[in-house]
Amino acid sequence: MELLDPKNVEQQLLKISSGNNAMRKEGELFLKQLLEGSPDNYVRALLGMCRTSSNEAETKSWLIQETVFFLLDDRTPSKMRRFVSLIIAEIGSSDIAQGLKDWPDFLKSLFEWTRNKNPQVRERSIEIFSVVVESNGEYFEQFAQTLSVILENALKDTESAKIKSFAMDALATMLSSSGRKSENAKIYSKLSPLLLQLLTAKLHDGLYAEAIEQISSMITIAEARPMFFEPVFDSLTKSLFQIATTCEEAIINSYNAYDQAVARGAVPSASATPDATVVTTSPSQDIPGVLPCSVMDSMCSLRTSAIELLLNFAYSFRKRIKKNREFTDNFLKILTITMINFRPSPTWETQPDDPDDDADKSLHNMSINIDRFSKAVGGKFLLPIHFELITSLMAQTDWRAHMTALLQIAFCLETYAKRITRDQMKYIISLASQSQLHTVPRVCHAGVNVFAALFRDCQKRFTSKASLVKTVIEQCISGLTTERWNNVPTLRDVFLRLSVDIAENTPSALLKPFVESIIKAIYPYTQLADFKMKLQAVQCLEIVIENMGDAVKPFYSLLSPFLMSIVQAENVVTADDKSFQAAGIQCLGSLLCSVGKQIAAPAIEPYVTALLRIYNTIQSELATSSSSASAARPAAVTFQASGIAQPISSSDDDDRAESIEVSWTRMAELMGPRFTMLCPTVIPPLIRRCSQTVESIPAGPAQISAASIASGSLGAALEDIAAEVDAAQDPAFQQARNAMKDRKDALERLSVITDFMGPYFAPYAKEAFDVALKQLQDDLSRGDAACPLNEVGDLIASCVESLSPIPADSDFRPDYVDPAFTAAGISPALQKTPALIPPGEGVHPVKMVNEALPAMMMAINQDVTVAADRKTLLVVMNDCIKAIAPLLNPQSPYFQNTICPFGATSPLAAIPPWAGNLDVVSLTSFLKAQFIECRRRRLRLRSGTYNQENELLIGLDDEDAAQEADVEDEVLGMIDECVSTLLKIYGSGFEQGFELLMPVIFEFVTLPPPPAEPLSADLQDRVCGLFLMGDYLEYGGDVAVKQIPNFMPHYLRLADPRNEVVTKEPATRQNAICGIGICAKIGGELFAPFYAKALEVIGVAIQLPVNEEEEEELSCRDNAVSALMKVMMYQATGHPEHANDVDKMIALWLPHLPLLNDELEAVANHAFLCTLLESNDDGVLGGGDEAVAAEVKAALANPVLLPATSRAVPCLTRLFKIMINVVKSKLVDEQTDAKFIAMLGVIRKCLSPQTMAEVWETLSDERKAEVAPFITS
Repeated sequence: MELLDPKNVEQQLLKISSGNNAMRKEGELFLKQLLEGSPDNYVRALLGMCRTSSNEAETKSWLIQETVFFLLDDRTPSKMRRFVSLIIAEIGSSDIAQGLKDWPDFLKSLFEWTRNKNPQVRERSIEIFSVVVESNGEYFEQFAQTLSVILENALKDTESAKIKSFAMDALATMLSSSGRKSENAKIYSKLSPLLLQLLTAKLHDGLYAEAIEQISSMITIAEARPMFFEPVFDSLTKSLFQIATTCEEAIINSYNAYDQAVARGAVPSASATPDATVVTTSPSQDIPGVLPCSVMDSMCSLRTSAIELLLNFAYSFRKRIKKNREFTDNFLKILTITMINFRPSPTWETQPDDPDDDADKSLHNMSINIDRFSKAVGGKFLLPIHFELITSLMAQTDWRAHMTALLQIAFCLETYAKRITRDQMKYIISLASQSQLHTVPRVCHAGVNVFAALFRDCQKRFTSKASLVKTVIEQCISGLTTERWNNVPTLRDVFLRLSVDIAENTPSALLKPFVESIIKAIYPYTQLADFKMKLQAVQCLEIVIENMGDAVKPFYSLLSPFLMSIVQAENVVTADDKSFQAAGIQCLGSLLCSVGKQIAAPAIEPYVTALLRIYNTIQSELATSSSSASAARPAAVTFQASGIAQPISSSDDDDRAESIEVSWTRMAELMGPRFTMLCPTVIPPLIRRCSQTVESIPAGPAQISAASIASGSLGAALEDIAAEVDAAQDPAFQQARNAMKDRKDALERLSVITDFMGPYFAPYAKEAFDVALKQLQDDLSRGDAACPLNEVGDLIASCVESLSPIPADSDFRPDYVDPAFTAAGISPALQKTPALIPPGEGVHPVKMVNEALPAMMMAINQDVTVAADRKTLLVVMNDCIKAIAPLLNPQSPYFQNTICPFGATSPLAAIPPWAGNLDVVSLTSFLKAQFIECRRRRLRLRSGTYNQENELLIGLDDEDAAQEADVEDEVLGMIDECVSTLLKIYGSGFEQGFELLMPVIFEFVTLPPPPAEPLSADLQDRVCGLFLMGDYLEYGGDVAVKQIPNFMPHYLRLADPRNEVVTKEPATRQNAICGIGICAKIGGELFAPFYAKALEVIGVAIQLPVNEEEEEELSCRDNAVSALMKVMMYQATGHPEHANDVDKMIALWLPHLPLLNDELEAVANHAFLCTLLESNDDGVLGGGDEAVAAEVKAALANPVLLPATSRAVPCLTRLFKIMINVVKSKLVDEQTDAKFIAMLGVIRKCLSPQTMAEVWETLSDERKAEVAPFITS
């Protein structure tokens, strides 16, 4: 026992480390005795040695020697050998880093041991290699030739199978640690045939476990150095397909044999397992053809491993695979066979989410593999092949083939959503609809999943097709109401989920006709005795109600009493009852919001009273469980006009607390200022939760070990590795994750409440703002991503807006009387508008913005590699600046008609000196830097050079890089929006800021020299630059007009469709042509030098053929037409030198009216047309023909039915068509609308019924309904 005494061990270790020879020998003897008596304690002693030993080479040399002896000892357990090998590896890592001389000498000895006659020595030496190279791969690159020979000899070793196994591990480790850029790939590739031979031999000998282990090592190699397998690619993939096929056949045959035995009575049917991967037989049973359980497991593992390696090849050899259809066919075939031959669970119909249902796991895993394969080879290549497979499966009679086809269809919708055509959608819906008639519930279930995938994954591409959507909605309603599946809860469950997908993704116009049917189909499920089904029905009803909006008003009287009874229920004790009441709380809250306060007002008080009673109950239960019997219980809270003073805490153990908190946001929306009576109850707990500090989620084992090693605690590092801590099960991990979610939810809900309360939130605005800003600042100081930027940013902006000026007609103005809360029968507490309480002294929105901007700018610079975060922060910056805009420049025409809700004499009505002012120059300089950084990242992301730099997004594949570039486009647009806001605020006062931006803008709009292929990123740059130029001209006043000579050359070049670079960029041409129009409008004489060229470019743009289905092209043409109108109106009309051009311009302009795609330009053009008509312009009335114009004038002066031969009829018909398409719409202003309606009445008298009928048929159904009075009256 003395040997195992910890103090004695420590003393002996100190002797070994002391440097005294006698003491060293005594310590060594102690270790040897320890080795003989207890190997476990020997390893612990060695680990202690690593902790206490110095850096002396002699000590380390002894330690290496001692550990190698230990490795060579047969008594050493394999796990112990692994740990000791790690010791050697870490010593080697340290010595390599320090440049010590003894380590290479040890390597030389290690190389020699690999050729030792003793197989055990060879085994141990190769095992050491497999560990040492793991952390020193790059160092061993210099020994590539030697290592390849060593590993080749080891793989060919005939005396020991372990040597081959260790060599396989060492090879995998070596290749995976040296990186893809290693120049020694060809040196090691010669070993690939040996691996194939070894794998074949192991399978031939029935060594399945070893074969699985080898394939695992090959997967490791394929992930790091796929070209290693280039010499054997064809033969290896053929072998892998054969392995997967053979294993699958063995599994199927075994199942069939078992089923036959059950049918013969040789095995009791009760012992048959529904499991998809295991056949359970007792040891005494010997059923012919049935594989033992262990062999079945091996077959499944072999199949899975082979598929995994093939998937790796699909990623690495995608071009080769696309040229070889056989690989794709074989891969899909093996996955499909596996899906078809699953063993359905008898519990599936009643337990759809059974975690032990291996059949569903198998189906799910195969679907994931198909998804991964499609990402590897691309949807464009795989989709046609996949549909061929689906068609062949549907042609079979086996129901499992039909189910597999439907599962793969759902997968196709998820993966290839953007490539699915309308005809393919029709085919898919027909197959899914047929499945609803199938007698096997699983087939029906798979069909419903197809319907759900159409809504979830195809979204707008599907929901825009009304007839197809109608078919699916009808199938859902039929499935919910049929009695056929009453005894199959799983199917009823999936139909309920489908109703949710329909409600969440279908446009309201399409959904509205089905609202009644859907609600009536779901409602009966809420009355079932089955708690789970009843609960889910109420939860589904909530989502349906929330997404259907006011369309649920007709069902308020049906649903409200039922839901109110759930909310008002007392003595709710069991967990199930509490969950059901929580669902009722949220569903009723959603219903009240959906129908609006005009209907919901009478129910608000009883609803809120019930919520407060439940909250009181929860708090009382918490106090009872956490306090002593003598502790005083908190006072109950009631609904009263004087306000509520006692805050109520929430509970993590009761779903109702969460539901009530969600409902507060909905009550804030309904009650508006009247929610102030609940603020003392609701706001303080939310602010407390928003302010909680949440550290980063704890690191996993790999990070812990690395930290231990970095700190010098090698033994602690090895113990960390040995412990194999699962971070997902770590309480600290769970606690941090839950705390982060709790804080995020609180921030989001507080922000929503702030928005709906407006200035009535003022008493809490500063505290909430400070909490949100501190969260952002803490995130910056930690340098991690613990802060929920979206929620923090929203709260910052909402707090600023609550103290800022509001529109003069806002419902938040103090004198506003809400008619919904003054009706008879409403509680006096709700009828009264609460007093508006200003914030405390020293609180001002401009001061808050000045405090927030530095933190946000720093966060944007710190999160430079996360585009979504930068976009979020830029949105918040812009919202904050827009909120205080009326204070920054009260003269700005774009932010007038506002009032300070706290009164004209309030400190908040102006900017006091202590609040500071906005540093526009610094802010503009920051935005300029963001323009440059954003452009740099987008160009590199799209050009494929981004991954060459060591940044966060390194390793993106092409698709991910494209998505990231798209987000960067949105960032660019948001920077542009921020500059536009500053322009609107300061107008001509922004001259210095615009001068700062001018070099960037001109760089954006400068085309690349030919023959450079323009990147799509350049398109966004050009659009952005043109936006800024247009905004400056529009908002910059006289100062901006001076820039017209600088802007027009860029406008003319980028507006010209004959310019090859912008021919396919309608967005660029649209903004450039719009700029020409602005310059014509405000430029005066400065436009004159560009007059002729502008007309030429505009004419070409107008006459350019367009695709009527492309909105961008149509808008581009509308802007060209509008630009022509502005040149005509401001540069030609009234200018004698251009008098001859006016009729030509009208002849080009008029045939393109009405403008239907750009509302702003449409209003201006139709108003100008009205002006020309009132002035009896010959160009408009007669197309330049004075005689025709005279006939039209006469007809309008004396409106009578004209003969069909009258030359005035075509002109009047054309004008009638223009006006009938725009009246009573947003395409005309009020004055023009009234004048057009009057003109329509006059023209109508001149046209024959046949002509009117022809015009009528050109209108859409919607337009016919809107203008019917002007045609029929």
